[in-house]
Amino acid sequence: MAKRKGKKWIARLGALTAAFVACALGWDVLRPLVVAESAPVYAQYTVETGDIETSMSLSGAIELVNSESFSASERTTVQEVYVEADQEVSSGDELLRLANGETLAATIDGTVTTLNVAKGDAVWPQMALVTVADLSDLRVSTSVDEYDVRTVEAGQPCSVTMVSLGLTFETEIDHVDRVSASTGAVANYTVTADIDAPENVLPGMQVTVTIPQESVTGVTVLPMAALTFDEDGAPCVLVDDGTGGYVQVAVETGLSDGMYVEIVSGVAAGDTVYVQAGTESVESRLSLQSLYKALFGETTVVNDHTGGARGGFSTGGEMPDGMDLPDGMDLPDGVELPEGMELPEDMELPEGTQTMGDAETSAEAAEPEDGQAPASSETPASSTETADAQAPQDTAIPEDAELPQGAEAPEGMELPEGMELPEGMELPEDFDPSAGVPSSGEQRGMPAAENGGMEGGNDDAQ
Repeated sequence: MAKRKGKKWIARLGALTAAFVACALGWDVLRPLVVAESAPVYAQYTVETGDIETSMSLSGAIELVNSESFSASERTTVQEVYVEADQEVSSGDELLRLANGETLAATIDGTVTTLNVAKGDAVWPQMALVTVADLSDLRVSTSVDEYDVRTVEAGQPCSVTMVSLGLTFETEIDHVDRVSASTGAVANYTVTADIDAPENVLPGMQVTVTIPQESVTGVTVLPMAALTFDEDGAPCVLVDDGTGGYVQVAVETGLSDGMYVEIVSGVAAGDTVYVQAGTESVESRLSLQSLYKALFGETTVVNDHTGGARGGFSTGGEMPDGMDLPDGMDLPDGVELPEGMELPEDMELPEGTQTMGDAETSAEAAEPEDGQAPASSETPASSTETADAQAPQDTAIPEDAELPQGAEAPEGMELPEGMELPEGMELPEDFDPSAGVPSSGEQRGMPAAENGGMEGGNDDAQ
């Protein structure tokens, strides 16, 4: 018994293993058909001929070349002030006289940019009393780190751009300070350049200094984005192999400005190279959507937002005056033609359609004459119970009252003077108009109201 059970378990385990292997193999076969995959997308570039120039871009500021500030040598007071702020002065002009007999005079031509005291003020050493600056003599000061200072030297051309004013000045490096003034982890060196600036350029304004370095002209160039690199990090490009695929071609590069690179060898101007720009999803060949399309086809749904009446006439509508219908067009049921409108040739009105003139003629013919009931009218349920109702016996009809069409007067009843019977109606024999007329309330088994019974009866009869 135990041996048989063991054999059964072995057979079951073998069947499960075989089923698992079959599922795994089947999934390997069906996976490319069911699962959506990603395909690479390639961008193409054309090798061109152009120029490449490298430059160093630095941030700087406008500085004064000549300026001076004055202070007292000891504690004293201001005895006299000879200038005022924004005043133009020349070298040798007196600025201030102090109580200790000291006179402060300008040593340069310039403008009084700062005046901090007035006559009688107390002053002390190292206190800035007045400042004179030459605003016509300006320069640019920038800083170069220790990695690039070796490529900068006096006399090197550069351009100075002021973004705030939209100005650019072409100048050259005037001085490179070889002694670092910084104390950080990276040493920085001050570089200055003189500029011939207009009056609206002021000290402290920010500028960008561009110093050209290397340049090549008339060389083969390619955008940096078109380069790829092999496993060793060497630059290369992808070219079409003619079979729908791509093959790597090694290239030798030269000068680069960060956007374009010089191609020394590997490809020539006019060649097309490719680079993988990304991936795109590819729909699986076996999906629910593809199965649905295969079974039922594609269905196009058009949403109609016209409301069913735009561009035509709804049932019961009227056409505008003066409008003509095209040849062969039939009006919908219930549409009325405006008065004076003519139908096109060979056109027939649908059954039940009439023109506006015919409708008015029919309406005039249907109006009753004075004192007569209409030939066909509908009596509201609130006024009479039925169209064929009969008045009670021995009831007198008030003057000017009208009986509904089809109604019969009771036996012995006579009409008052001036009243006409509807067409086809006859009075019964032995009608006595002098008989009492019960009120509407009494006719219904209710007490009559004073001065209102007859009026209510008349309203009901009408």
